[in-house]
Amino acid sequence: MYPNLWEIGLDGMIGGNGSYVEDHGKVVMHQLITKEQCIHVVDWLHARDAFPDMIFGGELYRDDVNKISYVLTSYKDFEDAKKEFPDLQNGTWGGAGELAIFGDLGVKGITKAHAVECLLDYLRARKEDTIAFGDAKVDIPMFECCALSVCMGSGGEEAKAAADYVTADVDDDGLYNAFVYLGLID
Repeated sequence: MYPNLWEIGLDGMIGGNGSYVEDHGKVVMHQLITKEQCIHVVDWLHARDAFPDMIFGGELYRDDVNKISYVLTSYKDFEDAKKEFPDLQNGTWGGAGELAIFGDLGVKGITKAHAVECLLDYLRARKEDTIAFGDAKVDIPMFECCALSVCMGSGGEEAKAAADYVTADVDDDGLYNAFVYLGLID
C-alpha cells in the first residue's frame, strides 16, 4: 500500500491560484480582492442565477476573499466575466484535460509563479531546489518558475507539453509515481 500524502508530511501550501502562501502554519503572503470587488462579483453572479445561496448559507459580501469560483453554464460565462471584471484575474478550471467547468475571479496579476517566488524569498531558498506539480494551463507559469515540473497524466495538453515530466493520472497514483521517479521517496 502506498503511503498517504498526509503521512509523508506537508510543511506549507500555496492556494487561491497563488494568492495565499503558508509555511509551517505561518502565513507568508495573502492577497485579497477588495470588499467592493467581492460585492460586484456576488451581485453579477446573482443576476445571472449562477450563485445559489444554498451552497454557502453565510455572508457573501466579505472582505476576506482571495478567489471566487462559479459554475460555468457555458464558456460564454467566462468570456462575459472577463469583460465585466477587467480588474480581476479571470480563469477556468475543473475537468480533466482542461475541460472548463468552473470560472474563477481573483487578485489581478497574482499567479502561482508569484507565490513560488514569495515563498523562495521568505525561505531564502533557491529555485534549483523546487519542483512544481500541476495539471492545467494555470500551472504553466509555476512550471516555468521552478527547476522541475511534473504534470499529472489527466492534465491538459498544454500543461503536459510545458512540463519536464508527465506522470500517471492523479487517480492512478500519479503523485506517488512522480515522487518515486524523482527520488523523493522509495
